[in-house]
Amino acid sequence: MPRLRGRWRPTRPPGWALSSARTPGVPLALGRTRCTPLAALRRYLALRDTGCTFHGCDAPHPRTEADHIHEWSRGGSTGPDNLALLCPEHHRIKTLGHWRAEHDAAAGTTVWTSRLGRTHVTRGTPPAPPPRPPQPPPF
Repeated sequence: MPRLRGRWRPTRPPGWALSSARTPGVPLALGRTRCTPLAALRRYLALRDTGCTFHGCDAPHPRTEADHIHEWSRGGSTGPDNLALLCPEHHRIKTLGHWRAEHDAAAGTTVWTSRLGRTHVTRGTPPAPPPRPPQPPPF
């Protein structure tokens, strides 16, 4: 067992590299062990993508589905680097092959390419901070 910060911790199975800060020990990257993302991964995607990642779509994250960029049935993994949020309409369009997506998790961008070769780059925008409450006047 490896030693980490003065405590003994067991090694994790392959594919469990990331864990949720909100609930420690809950994996975000599941590899090929599971097709459907766990709730912690879904929350992470909602914060990262904030809604449908298809260009021009403004569907908020509650109305989206987690989509495998590299399809699960073709060897894709279930992890933040291979998942993006899409509304049901754009999920269907991508699944039917009308558009192809490539996700760059480090840059936070998704490049969409049509069958005709047109490309669009979309970025996940971080949510705006909540407004500050008004401060009472100093007396």
